[in-house]
Amino acid sequence: MKEMFANIQLASIFGGGPVLDEIRFIKPYVNIVRHADRTYNFTDLVEIIMKRREDKSKRLKYSLNNIRVIDGGVYIDDGPKKVHHEVRNIHLAIPFLSNLPYYVDRYVHLPSRQ
Repeated sequence: MKEMFANIQLASIFGGGPVLDEIRFIKPYVNIVRHADRTYNFTDLVEIIMKRREDKSKRLKYSLNNIRVIDGGVYIDDGPKKVHHEVRNIHLAIPFLSNLPYYVDRYVHLPSRQ
């Protein structure tokens, strides 16, 4: 990843969870690997998340707004099939992801491609 920017708000203190007005990722990438036993390089993380979902009392409250991915990439190495896939130049804008009531008066915009 070339750059990550997050604008955290004072509302985070009073809202009970992080409130970010803007999140920007420039040239992020994800590398996914499928192993011979048909597991992935992130299987352990999925198991941890699933265990935490069972305990609803520990759910984190959040408000993530104006999320932008600029020039991202996904690289997949499928070991059992001996094949490699790439998705490049991903541009994505998400207005918000939230389970807190928080109003943001800005909208996401992706830069024009040149």
